[in-house]
Amino acid sequence: MDHLASLIQASFALNHIPQTWVQAKVIFIPKPGKTDYSDPRCFRPITLSSYILKIVERLTLWFIESEHLHNNPLSPHQCGFRKGHSTDLAITRVVQPLELAKASRSFIAALFMDIKGAFDNVPYEPLLDELRKKHVDREVVDWYKTLLLTRRTTATNEKSGASVTIGHTRGVPQGGILSPLMWNLFFDPLLHALKTEDSEVVAYADDLCLLHADMSPFAAILRSQAALDTMQHWSLVNDIQFCPAKSENILFNWTRVPSSNIPQLTSIPNLSPGLPHANTWDFRSKTPLTGGHMSRHR
Repeated sequence: MDHLASLIQASFALNHIPQTWVQAKVIFIPKPGKTDYSDPRCFRPITLSSYILKIVERLTLWFIESEHLHNNPLSPHQCGFRKGHSTDLAITRVVQPLELAKASRSFIAALFMDIKGAFDNVPYEPLLDELRKKHVDREVVDWYKTLLLTRRTTATNEKSGASVTIGHTRGVPQGGILSPLMWNLFFDPLLHALKTEDSEVVAYADDLCLLHADMSPFAAILRSQAALDTMQHWSLVNDIQFCPAKSENILFNWTRVPSSNIPQLTSIPNLSPGLPHANTWDFRSKTPLTGGHMSRHR
């Protein structure tokens, strides 16, 4: 144990990670419910790394959470990968504003957004900047940067035996001990930017829900548009895309105004970054949904 402790201390002090630590194998697990597994995105890559590296990552995770995030916490709107948070909490935070809107007979413009290939596309410098903003020790930040830049991943075809090894220029390893925290750190500035006095922001890992309530459907939709403009800027700066197939806009109507009397917004410019044909999305109120009305027209 003393030898291992000395080795880990030297790794941080010298900012050097042995090659055997950064060499990993990746396996691909089929995502459930997919109809066409010829698409590589229907598989989830899981990184199998050195057990010594996992020990170091676990110690680093404990150090960052206990020494730095205690005084510089993450956004309270992130419910994923955090102690004291859960899917139940995320659901409660979404349902409660809907119940209040129903009781007050108002509108809610809701956005349900999903980020495409979230872990695989985290840019390094913005992530490292967030670590520095949380006042994480420079030695730790430099060590993690070295890990990101030097890691190598090997994938092998089980049938043919052919294999390929690649380096990485962005992304954190799926299955890595530190990766969930690093995603939360990278996502944190967007959650802070989206939260306003008249909005509800709920995130679970890379899934994001925004709710804007108002007695006027137009006011609720315009606030949603402002949130989408913020997401567009974040998307462009970080070269991150949202997934069109998993993103929706819904207008809940619990007022006495007939849905047919609500004009359709036929053009909402810049509705969302990374979503093709965004300006054809309409917020509509057509189909009953447990006392409300919704539409998923695109």
